[in-house]
Amino acid sequence: MRLDRGKFLWVFSFFSAALLSVFVGYSVLAPAESANADTATAVLTANVHPIISLSTEGTDEDGALPIEIDRASGANMGTGKVTVKVSTNDPDGYSLYITTDKADTTLSQDGITDRIKALEGETKKANFPENSWGYSVDGGANYKPVQADAYNPDVNPDVIETAEPAKTYGSATTNNETEVTIGAKVKSVLPSGVYSNTVVFTAIPNTDIAWAIAGID
Repeated sequence: MRLDRGKFLWVFSFFSAALLSVFVGYSVLAPAESANADTATAVLTANVHPIISLSTEGTDEDGALPIEIDRASGANMGTGKVTVKVSTNDPDGYSLYITTDKADTTLSQDGITDRIKALEGETKKANFPENSWGYSVDGGANYKPVQADAYNPDVNPDVIETAEPAKTYGSATTNNETEVTIGAKVKSVLPSGVYSNTVVFTAIPNTDIAWAIAGID
């Protein structure tokens, strides 16, 4: 704060000379103190938001993943593979979720009442039940059910704390690959034809997941 010496002398000139001399003496010392600069600091923060991208390889030109089931072999099971690539700048990495795009998780075809149901839980390939389908991220040894869209945290943020990811990766990455095997096993009496559903791959930065669990918008 800077003092105005002239103004102080004018204001106090109506008092006694003794009082005036005191203020004159004080005012001589004041400029040295008031000449000090007044400074402040500010902390600059740059908030870099996490970004993420996802792509798939292995589908045909129509975006479909054909699974051929040769019932003549007696195995009654077929598989198909798709590679999911994820890139993110999130230092905590990402989580990958695999769901359908609707509430119906069965494989079906128009005009046929028979359906291929989603697995009810994690299942080894050797115990794969007939008329069921699921996905594997360990090379086809163990399969899990493809859940409905309500279990996709991107569609329904309320399930972020309980939804089970197909894979969790713990650091920033570029084109991190996950080979997803889709398997289906049928009964020999199942009518022939094309049974289908739409599978959705969703990748979410782990920082966003942590914020959502903590209730931070």
